[in-house]
This record gives sequence, structure tokens and C-alpha cells, in this order.
Amino acid sequence: MLYALSIRVGGTSCFTNVIAASVSNPSTERINITPRYLSGKMLKRTTDLEFELDQNIGLDKCTFSLGIANDSFTKKIEQISSKTSKLVLTPVSGWASGIERELGIYCKADIGNETLNPYQIKYSFADAYRYVSTTGNDSNAGITEAAPLATIAAGISSLSSSGECSLSGNACYVLVSKGDYTISSTLHP
Repeated sequence: MLYALSIRVGGTSCFTNVIAASVSNPSTERINITPRYLSGKMLKRTTDLEFELDQNIGLDKCTFSLGIANDSFTKKIEQISSKTSKLVLTPVSGWASGIERELGIYCKADIGNETLNPYQIKYSFADAYRYVSTTGNDSNAGITEAAPLATIAAGISSLSSSGECSLSGNACYVLVSKGDYTISSTLHP
């Protein structure tokens, strides 16, 4: 299945953070959670989601809520240093595709520090995607926002010839930045 989406130039709405919650107890510190991805990017459905926590957290100390939490995934915590850790969420058979799917993360450290409410973040997932912009070039690959294609037809053609969208049920997106596009013939996704 192929979708066309309008995106903002210089940062898509494919990835957004919502402010982490304040502390629940003034005598404890808030656990800061930082996603390890640049904002504004579409992700493949097989991508591991990684977060850095500014404290060491046990694997059983984090819970998950909102839409992505209903997907099947494994989780692991890796100690980065004596004071930080990395949380890794790995999809079992791929995240469900979609735009701005939400995930809430609530963690509590052994020493009592915690997030009062879940840290919320939104991700967008696809099997394949191409970026198109009026400033693009059809000789680009179109797989990054920095090197987009110039025409919607080239985005569709690139996805069609890639083989990434050949399976039934695959979700493929042409991410089109704001602008005026001339279409000289019928588009056939």
C-alpha cells in the first residue's frame, strides 16, 4: 500500500517529543529520557528504538503505554556508564506502520527517582519511504530529507522498483514537502 503525505520542509512531523513529566517527589530527581534518533525522521518498521536514561534503571523498572506499547517487542537495558543506561526496544516482527504512533515510557530508579507521568514520544514507521521536495533532484535516492527527489512520480517509481513495497500489506510512503508540483500525467502507485 502506498501513501502520500505532506511534510514540512526542514523537519517532518514524523517524530516528535512531548515534554517528560516533572518529579513526583521534590526530594528526588527526575529521570531524564533522551531518544537516540534525530527528530523529523521516518523509521523502518524493523528499527530498534533506543533511549538514553541519565540514571541506571533495572529492566523491570520501566513500563510502557499508548499505541506502540500494544505492539510486540522485547526490551533490554544496557549500562553505558556508572550513571547512565540505554533502553532498547526491539520489535518482534516489525512495528505496526503508521504516522505519529505514540509511546509512553515510565521508569523508576532503585534509589527512588522516577517520572511522575510517562515520557511521551511519537514515531512514524513504514516498510519503505521516499522524500520529495521542490528543491530535490530525481537523481537522488530520496531516502533522506537532505537528498530528496524532485517529483512525486520519481518517488513512486523509486519505491516500485526497489522491491521494498512488493509484499502485500507493506506500507510505503511518499513524503511530499510543501510546494507546487507539476504533474504531466496520471500517477500510478
